[in-house]
Amino acid sequence: MNPLVRNALIMVAVLFAMAQVFTHHAASTQASAVGAAASPSGQMADTSEPYNPWGKAQVSPVTHRAIEPKVLTRDETGQFHVNAAVNGREIRFLVDTGADLVALTPQAAQDLGLNIRPEDYKPVLRTASGPGMGAPVWLDSVELVGRQLDHQRAVVAQGVPENLLGQSVLRRLGRVELKGDTMVLAPN
Repeated sequence: MNPLVRNALIMVAVLFAMAQVFTHHAASTQASAVGAAASPSGQMADTSEPYNPWGKAQVSPVTHRAIEPKVLTRDETGQFHVNAAVNGREIRFLVDTGADLVALTPQAAQDLGLNIRPEDYKPVLRTASGPGMGAPVWLDSVELVGRQLDHQRAVVAQGVPENLLGQSVLRRLGRVELKGDTMVLAPN
């Protein structure tokens, strides 16, 4: 099997498993949540709600503009890539329709000024080769196809070879259409 295809399949499995782990962890800690936990702003938050690695739930507004569909062409590896502005900085992503979340490499997180400490990484991912380490983060904004999504959940994942743009962003942007060697990101 082509190593790039194998890596892409592993990453899809990792992100799917991560979503399952977060869901399982939330259910298992709901009854035992005691005390306080830090919110994304660094303030202490009440943990009487189910565990949420990103802190309290926030409504993430979408800023709309006149938008034309974005047409992506399959590259030499058979993948689709797109640039998006994250916290005002341009980042290149592999469009991963099978991923639940945005996943950043540790280098991309560092470039964005996200301070990830070693203790922030937890075994929250399940991969084909065992548990994977990830650190939940909040992105101030993700801008793509003329839309700005504020307060976007993401994870910084160790061992991810490239940044992944998952369904947490794609479904809010609009439709994703695959037509042969092109992918169209079409706003609703």
